[in-house]
Amino acid sequence: MQVIGLTGGIASGKSTVSYYLITHGYEVIDADDISRHALEPATEAFKQVIEHFPVLDNGIINRQKLADIIFNNQNEKNYLEGILHPYIRTVSYTHLRAHETLMN
Repeated sequence: MQVIGLTGGIASGKSTVSYYLITHGYEVIDADDISRHALEPATEAFKQVIEHFPVLDNGIINRQKLADIIFNNQNEKNYLEGILHPYIRTVSYTHLRAHETLMN
Protein backbone atom coordinates (compact mmCIF):
# COMPACT_ATOMS: atom_id res chain seq x y z
CA MET A 1 0.00 0.00 0.00
CA GLN A 2 1.29 3.43 -0.90
CA VAL A 3 0.37 6.49 1.13
CA ILE A 4 0.57 9.96 -0.37
CA GLY A 5 0.27 13.10 1.73
CA LEU A 6 -1.41 16.05 0.07
CA THR A 7 -0.73 19.43 1.65
CA GLY A 8 -0.97 23.05 0.64
CA GLY A 9 -2.33 26.43 1.53
CA ILE A 10 -5.85 27.73 1.11
CA ALA A 11 -7.08 27.55 -2.52
CA SER A 12 -4.01 25.61 -3.68
CA GLY A 13 -6.02 22.80 -5.30
CA LYS A 14 -6.10 20.13 -2.57
CA SER A 15 -9.83 19.56 -2.97
CA THR A 16 -9.50 19.30 -6.75
CA VAL A 17 -6.74 16.71 -6.46
CA SER A 18 -8.66 14.82 -3.77
CA TYR A 19 -11.76 14.73 -5.96
CA TYR A 20 -9.69 13.42 -8.87
CA LEU A 21 -8.21 10.68 -6.70
CA ILE A 22 -11.61 9.65 -5.32
CA THR A 23 -13.19 9.52 -8.78
CA HIS A 24 -10.31 7.31 -9.95
CA GLY A 25 -10.74 4.73 -7.21
CA TYR A 26 -8.32 5.97 -4.57
CA GLU A 27 -9.19 6.30 -0.93
CA VAL A 28 -8.76 9.75 0.58
CA ILE A 29 -8.49 10.55 4.28
CA ASP A 30 -9.46 14.19 4.68
CA ALA A 31 -8.03 15.88 7.78
CA ASP A 32 -10.58 18.70 7.44
CA ASP A 33 -13.42 16.18 7.71
CA ILE A 34 -11.78 14.59 10.73
CA SER A 35 -11.31 17.97 12.44
CA ARG A 36 -14.98 18.84 11.82
CA HIS A 37 -15.97 15.54 13.42
CA ALA A 38 -13.67 16.28 16.37
CA LEU A 39 -15.69 19.41 17.13
CA GLU A 40 -19.03 17.59 17.26
CA PRO A 41 -20.75 17.24 20.64
CA ALA A 42 -19.76 14.23 22.76
CA THR A 43 -16.18 14.00 21.48
CA GLU A 44 -13.31 14.56 23.88
CA ALA A 45 -11.99 17.34 21.66
CA PHE A 46 -15.37 19.11 21.82
CA LYS A 47 -15.24 19.00 25.62
CA GLN A 48 -11.71 20.39 25.70
CA VAL A 49 -12.53 23.18 23.23
CA ILE A 50 -15.62 24.43 25.06
CA GLU A 51 -13.76 24.35 28.39
CA HIS A 52 -11.18 26.78 27.00
CA PHE A 53 -12.95 28.84 24.32
CA PRO A 54 -16.23 30.79 24.80
CA VAL A 55 -17.73 29.50 21.54
CA LEU A 56 -20.71 27.38 22.53
CA ASP A 57 -24.01 28.38 20.88
CA ASN A 58 -27.11 26.24 21.45
CA GLY A 59 -25.03 23.19 22.31
CA ILE A 60 -22.69 23.36 19.31
CA ILE A 61 -19.39 25.07 18.64
CA ASN A 62 -19.77 28.28 16.70
CA ARG A 63 -16.97 27.77 14.18
CA GLN A 64 -16.94 31.44 13.16
CA LYS A 65 -16.41 32.56 16.76
CA LEU A 66 -13.65 29.99 17.13
CA ALA A 67 -12.01 31.17 13.90
CA ASP A 68 -12.18 34.79 15.05
CA ILE A 69 -10.30 33.84 18.21
CA ILE A 70 -7.63 31.60 16.76
CA PHE A 71 -6.82 33.67 13.68
CA ASN A 72 -6.22 36.71 15.85
CA ASN A 73 -4.12 35.04 18.54
CA GLN A 74 -1.29 32.63 17.73
CA ASN A 75 -1.23 31.21 21.28
CA GLU A 76 -4.92 30.32 21.04
CA LYS A 77 -4.38 28.79 17.60
CA ASN A 78 -1.56 26.68 19.04
CA TYR A 79 -3.81 25.63 21.92
CA LEU A 80 -6.55 24.49 19.54
CA GLU A 81 -4.05 22.66 17.34
CA GLY A 82 -2.77 20.90 20.47
CA ILE A 83 -6.28 19.50 20.89
CA LEU A 84 -7.10 18.72 17.27
CA HIS A 85 -3.82 17.47 15.79
CA PRO A 86 -3.46 14.41 18.07
CA TYR A 87 -7.08 13.48 17.33
CA ILE A 88 -6.56 13.87 13.57
CA ARG A 89 -3.38 11.76 13.69
CA THR A 90 -5.07 9.01 15.72
CA VAL A 91 -8.09 8.78 13.42
CA SER A 92 -5.89 8.88 10.30
CA TYR A 93 -3.55 6.15 11.55
CA THR A 94 -6.46 4.00 12.68
CA HIS A 95 -8.03 4.31 9.24
CA LEU A 96 -4.74 3.48 7.52
CA ARG A 97 -4.15 0.42 9.71
CA ALA A 98 -7.68 -0.83 9.06
CA HIS A 99 -7.24 -0.35 5.33
CA GLU A 100 -3.86 -2.12 5.42
CA THR A 101 -5.43 -5.05 7.28
CA LEU A 102 -8.13 -5.34 4.59
CA MET A 103 -5.50 -5.35 1.84
CA ASN A 104 -3.50 -8.21 3.39
